[in-house]
Amino acid sequence: MRQHGPELDAAMHREARVFAAQLRTPESKEAMRAFAERRAPDFSAFE
Repeated sequence: MRQHGPELDAAMHREARVFAAQLRTPESKEAMRAFAERRAPDFSAFE
């Protein structure tokens, strides 16, 4: 298994935190709900 340097590890952890935060936004929730309901997402409320 390849070892990563501490800078890369820190960047990957930051990216994971930001990505997780984005999954909790109303826009993301609408996208996931629309996907589960097999419909197009309606982002008009977020503009």
